[in-house]
Amino acid sequence: MDRRSKAQVLVTTRHKHRLPRESMLELGPLELPESVRALATSAAGSLFLARAREARAAVDVRANERLLKVLVALDGIPLAIELAAAKDEIVGVSGLESRLDARLELLTRPSAKRRSMREAIAWSWDLLDPRERAVLAGCAIFRGGFTFDAAEQVVQAPKDVELLSTIGALVEKSLITVRQEDEALPPRLSLFETVREFALAELTRSGGLDDARARHDAYALERGTALSTQIERTGSPSARRELAQEIDKLLDVHQRALAAGAEERERALDALLAADPLLSVRSPPEEIAALWKDTAALFEGKRQSPARRAQLYAGLGFAIAGAHRDKDGTALLERALVAARRAEDPSLEGRIHLDLGLVAHRRRDLARAKKAYLLALPLLEGHGRISLESRAHVNLGALWHDERDFVQARPHYERAIAMAASIGDRRTEGITLTNLGVMTAEEGDDYRAESQLRLALELLRDATDARLEAITWGSLGVLSLERGDLARARKELQTAEDGLAKTGDLHSLGIARARLAVLAALEANEAEAQRLLSAARSAFLIAHDDIGVGLVELAFVLCDTTNGRLTPEQGTKRLRLALAREVHGRSLHDASDDARGLARIAERALSRLEAGAAPEIDPPSGALVVGPHAETFRTPDGVSKYIGDHDAAHRIFCRLVDERTKDPRSCLPLDVLIEAGWPGQSLQPLAAANRAYVALAFLRKNGLSAAIARVPGGYLIDPALPVVRVSRPLAPRPPARKR
Repeated sequence: MDRRSKAQVLVTTRHKHRLPRESMLELGPLELPESVRALATSAAGSLFLARAREARAAVDVRANERLLKVLVALDGIPLAIELAAAKDEIVGVSGLESRLDARLELLTRPSAKRRSMREAIAWSWDLLDPRERAVLAGCAIFRGGFTFDAAEQVVQAPKDVELLSTIGALVEKSLITVRQEDEALPPRLSLFETVREFALAELTRSGGLDDARARHDAYALERGTALSTQIERTGSPSARRELAQEIDKLLDVHQRALAAGAEERERALDALLAADPLLSVRSPPEEIAALWKDTAALFEGKRQSPARRAQLYAGLGFAIAGAHRDKDGTALLERALVAARRAEDPSLEGRIHLDLGLVAHRRRDLARAKKAYLLALPLLEGHGRISLESRAHVNLGALWHDERDFVQARPHYERAIAMAASIGDRRTEGITLTNLGVMTAEEGDDYRAESQLRLALELLRDATDARLEAITWGSLGVLSLERGDLARARKELQTAEDGLAKTGDLHSLGIARARLAVLAALEANEAEAQRLLSAARSAFLIAHDDIGVGLVELAFVLCDTTNGRLTPEQGTKRLRLALAREVHGRSLHDASDDARGLARIAERALSRLEAGAAPEIDPPSGALVVGPHAETFRTPDGVSKYIGDHDAAHRIFCRLVDERTKDPRSCLPLDVLIEAGWPGQSLQPLAAANRAYVALAFLRKNGLSAAIARVPGGYLIDPALPVVRVSRPLAPRPPARKR
């Protein structure tokens, strides 16, 4: 190359040679579809469908979920996808899915012209030296990703092997991949599943499988227990994210312990306790209850310490109550409480009281729930369980919220937010802000409610709790429905349903579908509304959820009125009857904030129908015109602006517009604007004031200098300036800014 500097050589290889003047382009796996909707547009999906068509195989559209699973399992490897597509004509997508446990047998060549996956991997294996083979076989014990620290504890390499450099060599040869999934956590190493299957067979052939599995299980249990304890004490987001990466390994340990029988009962319980903080995020309640029942069966007739008995009964009781909402779960929790007292473990006793309160709260036994929460608080205080203590305050706030005593609820919510923020527990902080946002919306301050809900979304996304994130999207969708912004409501409510469909939370999924049905009714899409309401009713009936069934009835009233089966007057009457329906000793209106939210939407829609739903007229010239969510506005001189991507300034403008709507001459002090711009954040007074001044300067620079007035006591929108709100955007959203 030095003597022939103009020569260019294109070389394909699986190994980085690191030659002088070498320029490398790494060809990774094909892009995988993120959802069923992206199957045809993703690189992996497009290749499969093209090769299936060439083989004259008709891919069943109804098997899309199965095809998505197949493509993910094949890791986006082009050869694997081509070989699988060639078999689709014979076994179909469902046949491919059922054979994923034996990928190498599945991915054989249809003709002598094409190599099988086994031959391709064997060729790479034969090029390794004995030390590299030993390390690769040892790494095959990990299902999913693993860290180098885990490899050091689990992989038993030959004595003369330096593990770090050997794994580095395997990375260079594309047999181990490295991904930085989370900046706060170590990089993740992994093997493609086809490579892992081959290497695991080699490990088994060498006789090292049992010892490797024992080391793997011991490490997984030790690390999982440490993470679970950290989550319970502090609610650490990074610990939650790391546990999410390791939970499959813990469940594998649990299944192997179950298979071994009563001799491994302690290991089975420890694995389940370690996985417990995230079980509700990844598994339906019925599956969680089954895991606990199988574990409890190992302890039948065996002596246990009081502490161990308390842990077992508490987990089993809470799981059964979550799956079936019957009294058996409560009885087991009460037995756990007795055992915790005998064990003289106040923090465990406090946690069980908290669980008893949650079970009673779900059953709408508010008196019993309140008693349990109040008993939990003093037991949790001073024992380093700040995360659990803050959850007790969240639940007390939610209880007062359910009783519509917002004055009593707010201090508990605010205390929970402060405690959670002090230890970095973003999940509890996010849950509380969601509840607070819903309550703030009920109080009529929808712009402040939106700020709280959007901050909750950020926190819950960071805490990797997809279920709670989806619930918060649903609450935002309700706000958009109330404002009449149907396009935005569609996006938010659909995001909520998509997220909840992946969980076992039938109550929240039913609510999401009922809300989407209301949206469909407002869009005059009767068929879609009826389909969604049927799906929602099914979810509620399966969950024995009387409140949910009442929500469906509310939605049906609106649907029947918008399509003309009921007059607006009849719809209003039916709505009042549905809200007055008794559920758990209270009216549906009093028992559920979700019912009250749907009722507000229905009442506004019914009043518009009764008034003939006059079309929106053009606002007068010289007015400040404000679009949906105050993301866009048109100045009195006709200039339109979009400010939705400037979060703090946008929230401050929302607050000013909201106050102007209530009282044109009411001004807002600087501290109120600071809270609007940076809700829930603890800022130094001087820094907070400077931030607010910068945000106000931004608004003035963007055409609002004459509109925003400073007066003694604060700021307001000029009372002499006409302000008109409209339901259509007034300026396009600009392209995303490059970072």
